[in-house]
Amino acid sequence: MKHAFLVPLAFALFVAHVAHAKDLAIKFQGTPTANDLSVAAQDAIDELVADGLNFDQGSFACFEAPLFDLSTGRIIGTGVDCLAPVPVDLSDSQNLLDTGVPQALAFGLRIEAFTFFLLPGGNLVNHGMTSVQPFYPMVGNALGAVTHMSGSIPSDFLPGGVEAATGRFARWIGTQARLSGAVNLSLPDDQIFFSCIFIIEQP
Repeated sequence: MKHAFLVPLAFALFVAHVAHAKDLAIKFQGTPTANDLSVAAQDAIDELVADGLNFDQGSFACFEAPLFDLSTGRIIGTGVDCLAPVPVDLSDSQNLLDTGVPQALAFGLRIEAFTFFLLPGGNLVNHGMTSVQPFYPMVGNALGAVTHMSGSIPSDFLPGGVEAATGRFARWIGTQARLSGAVNLSLPDDQIFFSCIFIIEQP
């Protein structure tokens, strides 16, 4: 009961804070296991699909982790990042391999991502393509805690953005989201460590 009260309270404070800001700043962070979703998260995804979201969950690996208000560090909801990667061979990038990145991790990815932001006041779904590339060893990689950087810069000329939204976010459909993040892709048992910041444009 204590946490059930604190999350909506934190979100109310978060909404009050961003009401005067242009964009919504959220951090998705944790070490989830692929396709190990809570009942509440799965129900929310199913409801969005039933309402018309064009999303085939069977083609994606989905990871659930808390959402944090970037400015306060408070948990404000739950995120589900659903990813469908397309490997890009970087074996010919000798300048990268010469720096000591292990051969098994010296690859880039193009990823189609559906990211679900499940918040007490409503839900948002961002859809787009993300680039993932390896860090140089000991350069910005949190002393080896992360292996790859991820990012996506939106453009009005490219497809993607908020494709579904409910509740207080209903009018946000069509806005764009920017992703700047880092992941550890070397973990066992279908786990990934995420530390990703999303900036979602407020209409």
